[in-house]
Amino acid sequence: MAINRINMTIQEFINQIPFEILQRGQNYFDKGNILELNQGSNGAWYAQVEGNYGNYEVEIEIDNKNNISNYYCDCPYDGAVKHIAAVALAINEKDIITISSEEEYREESWEQLIKDASLKDLRKFMLDFGLKNQDFRHQVKLAFSKPVQVQNTDNIPYYRSQINGIFESYDYRGFIDYRNSHKAMRDVDHFLMKADDYYSKKNFNEAFCIAAAVVMEGVKAIQYMDDSSGECGGAIYESFQVIENTLNNTRSTELKERVFNWLYEQVRNSDYRNYGVGDSLEPLFFETAVSLKQMDIAYKFIDARIIQLDKEDGWSKKYYLQNYLGQKINLLRSAERTAEADHIIDTYLHFEKFRQIRVEQALSENTPEKAEKLILEGIKVAEQEDAPGIVHKWKDQLLELYKEQKEMYKYNKLARELFVEIPQILNISEFTSTRVAKRVGLNSEIS
Repeated sequence: MAINRINMTIQEFINQIPFEILQRGQNYFDKGNILELNQGSNGAWYAQVEGNYGNYEVEIEIDNKNNISNYYCDCPYDGAVKHIAAVALAINEKDIITISSEEEYREESWEQLIKDASLKDLRKFMLDFGLKNQDFRHQVKLAFSKPVQVQNTDNIPYYRSQINGIFESYDYRGFIDYRNSHKAMRDVDHFLMKADDYYSKKNFNEAFCIAAAVVMEGVKAIQYMDDSSGECGGAIYESFQVIENTLNNTRSTELKERVFNWLYEQVRNSDYRNYGVGDSLEPLFFETAVSLKQMDIAYKFIDARIIQLDKEDGWSKKYYLQNYLGQKINLLRSAERTAEADHIIDTYLHFEKFRQIRVEQALSENTPEKAEKLILEGIKVAEQEDAPGIVHKWKDQLLELYKEQKEMYKYNKLARELFVEIPQILNISEFTSTRVAKRVGLNSEIS
């Protein structure tokens, strides 16, 4: 399940858990299903809970105001599941501080052993253990390595290395399975929290570098992981939000240009489109191109994509072509190159999106005859392309136009076709078609 961000006390959190789940959590707590429960130096609680199909890891993070900031369970369910409810109940019990296994009660606790060990012995142990244990080396890097803290330094490579290490540590034979994907994204989420923290402190450079690294490594990892929970895609989306906020709030022209160059590099990577995580990328690229007056680069990108689309087949070709042409029209208009924008619209009038622009323009200029002609032509185009949904949409708009112009003969004729003749062809009941006809104002005798 996903990491869930909140801000409430333990008791408030317990109160908002659905009653049925809370009952199950209470049952788990009463039966001793919580095998371990320990609090780290950062205030977070870490637990292991015995479940129906194995043991699950639960983490509940506490902020400096003693409120829950995040909670997580690696079972395959979202929300405040019974395992989390059981741990929350345990934490809320005043007399419970830590629960440990029987073996640890019989001997010194591992915490005490670390406290009693000399610094020299600890370092030697860590160095020896690190040589044998890749996961340990990874955690040490996450905990202790630091980026170069110089303003406007490009620390993306540093953060990419760190995040790549996370994904590699959970990779088993070239794939990250469902359960390990949760663990990987839990570690990645700590970087996003760092980005939020830097952003709140107006260190926009560092916030951008972290978010950019999450995006780039996330797009790589999503290709070989089970992201059916959507956590990796969600982290990428959240990172783009951080980048957009950075662009909107930084005063550094140098940083804005660096972000734009990074965006230009990313939009040319087809992986964003292939894995459905690019919905935030291209609009942000085009918006930034306008704000930085870098439209020529945006035109170049669009023209290259259109050339590439000409070589492709499939249902998405028309969708993407309309999208890129629409973006180019917006860019040209923002640069006051209206003649070029109009040329694209008129060249591609067979696209409903652009014909609609001309229809709305005709209506705003109070030339209903021109609007009618455009709509009628649009109906013919849609019929030739076997697009009944678009045909019906144009006819609905034409019906509204006839109504506004008080063209009652045309209105009744079209309404009969839409609400009487077509429903009968489609075997819609007489009662239904009659009721619809009355609703649009047709005489009762025609139905």
